[in-house]
Amino acid sequence: MLSSWEVLQFISHWGLYLSISGTVGGIGSMLLLRQCATELTTKIERYIWLSSAAGFVLNLLYFWAFIGGALDASFQQSFDSEMATFLLSTPVGSFFKYGALGYGGIFILLSLSRTYPMSISLWRSYLGIIGLVFLSVWIVLGFAQIGHSVSQHWLISLTLVLHILVASWWVGSLLPLIWLCKGESIVNTKSALDQFGKVAAAPVILLLVCGTLMAIIYMQGNSWFRFDYGQFLLVKVTIVLMLLLLAFHHKIHRVPAIKNLSTLVKMRISIYVELAVCLIIFLLTAYLSTFIGPPGH
Repeated sequence: MLSSWEVLQFISHWGLYLSISGTVGGIGSMLLLRQCATELTTKIERYIWLSSAAGFVLNLLYFWAFIGGALDASFQQSFDSEMATFLLSTPVGSFFKYGALGYGGIFILLSLSRTYPMSISLWRSYLGIIGLVFLSVWIVLGFAQIGHSVSQHWLISLTLVLHILVASWWVGSLLPLIWLCKGESIVNTKSALDQFGKVAAAPVILLLVCGTLMAIIYMQGNSWFRFDYGQFLLVKVTIVLMLLLLAFHHKIHRVPAIKNLSTLVKMRISIYVELAVCLIIFLLTAYLSTFIGPPGH
């Protein structure tokens, strides 16, 4: 039976996938839509701000879950400074420090722009956007400090970082696209969706290549049906392939068919389905990362 600390690790880990997606995808959407959907700028900024705030809190909960789990302690006994200090020197602590700096930096940067309107033009400049991009990449780098890739070659860590970065951008972009489909300008919406489809082509290929490489490396030539990790990985791969087919359907059929509000509504519903599938994939990924290790790990 799972302990309450293991459950907290799982839930907070899943939440961290959603938070990094909101942060990276929000920043990507802001860059992509800043010309054709300026009315969404403030909403997307709020989306990034809330995602970074949630990420900071969930990052803290995730670290705390490891403290409580290591001590096998109750809620009151889990606040142990010695164990916290020890864990800060481990991969778990490195992951926590990367997240704390990244999420905290993004939250502070956007909070300043909300508190002091005169600073908005500064952070929306190239300097501010470079800062946001750097901090979001910094958060993703933290994922290479923990999990199955820690003891692997640095190229495997790089593959993991690229995989998470692209997946986060894709999933985190879906909510802004849903908001875009609620707009009144069908021409602008169709143009923006078409542009997103063109931009997403190369990253999706990179996502597939990185995911395939990691699966092959982690399974180490073992049968996927023999181990729990391989079986869950097969389920995840199947769902990802379904997701890719749905995305391809959007690009080839749904977007070109947008001509009126009715077709726009159908597009929005389809993106909701895509988002739901992504949430399931993240759930499986968090489960694999938390409870089931690859063969030999």
